[in-house]
Amino acid sequence: MAWDSAGTTSWAWELSKVASGDHNSDGKADIAVWYESSPAADGRTRHALWNFTNAGDGMTAPHRDWYSVPQ
Repeated sequence: MAWDSAGTTSWAWELSKVASGDHNSDGKADIAVWYESSPAADGRTRHALWNFTNAGDGMTAPHRDWYSVPQ
């Protein structure tokens, strides 16, 4: 698996907070990223928690485990 950050949907690392740990209790080190998205059309910022799970032979594609939806 290779990292591809090209295009308009790429991550802005200055908006990311990265933490490693065994986030799913399988005994393998995973990566979690707290991401602050660009403001939406209503001007409010959204936040998301993304996880890269350790599959044993590499990391899985990121999956979003949580997303803020301001009221």
